[in-house]
Amino acid sequence: MGLLGSEGELERRERERERELGRNQEFEWGLWDFLVPFGSEKQLVYYELDLGLNHVVRKWADAVDPSANLLVAVPGGDDGPGGVLVCSENFVVYRAPGHDERRCALPRRRDAPAEHGLLIVASAVHRQRQLFFVLLQSEAGDLYKVSFEHAKGAVSEMRVSYL
Repeated sequence: MGLLGSEGELERRERERERELGRNQEFEWGLWDFLVPFGSEKQLVYYELDLGLNHVVRKWADAVDPSANLLVAVPGGDDGPGGVLVCSENFVVYRAPGHDERRCALPRRRDAPAEHGLLIVASAVHRQRQLFFVLLQSEAGDLYKVSFEHAKGAVSEMRVSYL
């Protein structure tokens, strides 16, 4: 018997810990227990803060691409149309409540292998009085500029250009 007890004692403690956490014995847990189980879809959920009642209200939810890895807030109000950019493998999607989605593919280098996906890893939003745009950077270090044509909160066109 060691400092922690016998092997049987360790197994019993582990089973008790799993039972306390309510884990399903059939599901294999890895290093990151917080991951979404296989087969679940990713959701984009839009919440709004009601300052008058001092609570958060869920406005809408919708499924997004499983490869979605980054969200970028689009300026709203007087600065822009509002909403969010959902960056996924090889493309960017503009989403907003009550608005059709706008999808745009990311330009690729000519020598980039087609079987290798392109992920966005960083972003920055530039705002001026009557102008805004979003800069995106891929994992390969390429820069992209995302610009919008919009009027009265409705986006009519989204352009992604390689810088």
